[in-house]
Amino acid sequence: MDKIKSDIEIARSAKIKPIKEVLESIGVRDEKNAFSPIGHHIAKLNLEYIDQLKEKKSNLVLVTAITPTPAGEGKTTTSIGLCDGLNKIGKKAIVCLREPSLGPSFGMKGGAAGGGYAQVLPMEQINLHFTGDFHAITTAHNLLSALIDNHVYWGNDLNIDVRRVVWRRVIDLNDRALRSININLGGVVNGFPRESTVTVDIGGVRTNFRMPDILALGLGGGSLVKLNSNIKIGPESVGFRIKDAARTFGGDILTATDIAVAAGHADIGDRSRLLDLSPTFIDESLGVIHQMLENLVDRMKTSSNEVPLILVGGGSILVNRDIAGVSEIIVPDHAGVANAIGASITQVGGEIDKVYSYEEVGRETAIDCAKKEAIKNAISQIKHDEVKPKIILSDIGMVTETDVSLTKASNAVLIAFNVKPSKEAKILAEQEKITIHSYNIIYEVLDFIKNKMSGLLTPDVQEKIIGSAEILEIFKVSKVGKVAGSKVIEGEILQDSNARVIRDGTIIFNGKIGSIYREKNQAKQVSAGLECGITIKDFIDFKEKDIIEVYNSTVTERSI
Repeated sequence: MDKIKSDIEIARSAKIKPIKEVLESIGVRDEKNAFSPIGHHIAKLNLEYIDQLKEKKSNLVLVTAITPTPAGEGKTTTSIGLCDGLNKIGKKAIVCLREPSLGPSFGMKGGAAGGGYAQVLPMEQINLHFTGDFHAITTAHNLLSALIDNHVYWGNDLNIDVRRVVWRRVIDLNDRALRSININLGGVVNGFPRESTVTVDIGGVRTNFRMPDILALGLGGGSLVKLNSNIKIGPESVGFRIKDAARTFGGDILTATDIAVAAGHADIGDRSRLLDLSPTFIDESLGVIHQMLENLVDRMKTSSNEVPLILVGGGSILVNRDIAGVSEIIVPDHAGVANAIGASITQVGGEIDKVYSYEEVGRETAIDCAKKEAIKNAISQIKHDEVKPKIILSDIGMVTETDVSLTKASNAVLIAFNVKPSKEAKILAEQEKITIHSYNIIYEVLDFIKNKMSGLLTPDVQEKIIGSAEILEIFKVSKVGKVAGSKVIEGEILQDSNARVIRDGTIIFNGKIGSIYREKNQAKQVSAGLECGITIKDFIDFKEKDIIEVYNSTVTERSI
């Protein structure tokens, strides 16, 4: 029995006709550049020529699906055999196949080159680099991937939602291991972390995340309500301090809970403390809250259909109207007890996105490291134009003598979060008069730092002009000294008030009013239009036409 030749042996033993002869056999002549030769045995038909064939009548046999044999004969082999058979009986037939991939590169059956005596030749040239198209596709794909990631990294001017705009970074080539891989885990520098090739339809839009999913929203009963150019709610929050900080409970910080109480949607605290809030402001604030929830619901949905919304936790009192995309709003009995769940998953004080290996560092060390990084990130978010915190050293474990010495040398503050100082550190701290500030709640750490930073701010001083007088004549009075004979031109002059002397528009002295004389008698105040004698403490260099300006100043301490 003769040896059965392999596909590549059959291909190499065949006598291949020049591509021009092959094309002429089916009526394609090199007239008006109908085709472009690529070597001796390959050519590309020009699009202009293909357009001319639209008016010609021909028959199309479409091979769509065939269950292959164990040897691999499927659509390609059958299609080539069918074409050969048609030509054998005198028909002008040609087969159109998709571009091959791996099979021909390794002399194997399959890969769109056919098999046996029903294959495309030259088989060895029909590979991944066939006509260069495959390489062009991969290069273009990689280039576009780089352009997208760099655009997002450098500001994302087009506002591309990296969770909802799908662009696959991997051409899997049927490798099952590449069908579901986590990519971009290197932080913000390397792009938004996601699971490659995993997509879900959300309202008809293909997205990069799967359900169920947990999204943290910086909105709750303790969320701060701020009004600058527009209303902003969260993500900053008073957190567990709401019973002391919120206005409805006697505090001075406006929170989302205050808005709900002011609107009459919650009966807690003292509503009379919120009467200064205008109905317009209350309604607009509620609109911001509901818009935030609508955006979150839209991101979570896996179809365009409306879904039920379950509200749990204390923040459930914030919702009082319909939410777009929500079929019904459900508030279970005792919903408030679930508040701990929200506190555990949302961005309450500080967050860290990093993968730790328990095998390498251990669970406890990993948790301590995560806490440390979360606190650093939270502190870095405390921003002010005049002052900012600088972390000299951040470490895990108990407070040591080295920590105390560094605090002393740097004129810094020492914070111990969920740790205790060693015995030696305590002794050294007492000797150096260094206070070790111990905390176990991140809010308290942040508040402490904000207070320290606030102490470095220049106080806000506001002045109010009370009155002014023009010096008309200078008198020398025994036991008194120089007295400025003046006429009050505006407001009034008050005894012991702050005063400044202005000469030719320049302030030459700041001090206080000493005495005021009216008809040789001392007076406490003199009003506009009247004349009087004025002395200023520690100042005698009066000149005619000087202006004495009296004012009050209010000093307000600033805070971060």
